[in-house]
Amino acid sequence: MKNETGQFYIVPEKPDESLMVIALESPDLHENAMPMVGPKTTEDDVVLIRRWIAEGADWPKGKEGRIKPTFYPKE
Repeated sequence: MKNETGQFYIVPEKPDESLMVIALESPDLHENAMPMVGPKTTEDDVVLIRRWIAEGADWPKGKEGRIKPTFYPKE
């Protein structure tokens, strides 16, 4: 998936080029920081995400590949 400028959120085998990793590693309150609200992603989780992308970012198809959010911001 690409953002509005055509950059990919996940570039398989290239975590340093993946917008997801860039956003997760951005300082708090930076315009690219992710998540924008809620608890910050742990350093251990970022390491796992980096490794997953470096290994090709394989993702299951169908029901197995769906994610259920664990945090819902209050309006």
